[in-house]
Amino acid sequence: MIRTSRPILLTTRSLVLLALVLCVALPACQRGRGAARADQAQQQPAEAPVSRASLAVAPFGIPRDQRQLLAGTIPADSVTPGPETLTILDGILQSTLQANPSRDLRVKNIVTSCINFVHRGPNPTREENLRYWQQVGQCAKTQLLLVPMVVHWQDRSGSSGGSGTPAWVILDLYVINVANGTLVNHFRYDYQQKALTDNLLEVRSFMQRRGRWVSAEDLAREGIERGIRELGL
Repeated sequence: MIRTSRPILLTTRSLVLLALVLCVALPACQRGRGAARADQAQQQPAEAPVSRASLAVAPFGIPRDQRQLLAGTIPADSVTPGPETLTILDGILQSTLQANPSRDLRVKNIVTSCINFVHRGPNPTREENLRYWQQVGQCAKTQLLLVPMVVHWQDRSGSSGGSGTPAWVILDLYVINVANGTLVNHFRYDYQQKALTDNLLEVRSFMQRRGRWVSAEDLAREGIERGIRELGL
């Protein structure tokens, strides 16, 4: 009985060792392990930096042409806001980010100084604009740079009880990895309020707004808060 069992154990071990040797030698196994490493490497820039890295925030800007957008497009009929609206948007963005006490948030004035210090050509390409923002982030000594832009700003006409033209806002939030100059993430908020009778999917939003026609500032606040959540900031 003992002599019979030993050869079976040796054979089983041999088969296991042979399988391991073949897996190491076969290209298919090697490709499988390489693909797993590649997937993990692609996830790291989007997860690790955003959750723990220092963050600096640029002031809201208005893109003059498509090249100034790091992603996305500008509608042909876009309407731009005035400077007072940009100040309001900066305040909303800062207060939303400060709600996270664990975030290492750089002072806004530092980024503004760096924007004035770093040179940008008169007609830069989209890639050159990305490089420009990387240099701004390097000047601010931050790991991540949040670049917000307002693409379209149409306020409501009328009152909260009834509006002839509803508010419509398009915002872009870009997160740049300063170390390698890549666009880590992008959030676009493109929303125009509609009557409940025009879109039954708006029931939840309708109830949250208490059946009111909201202003463009209200929509912008919703968009910024949602964007910060989805970007993991």
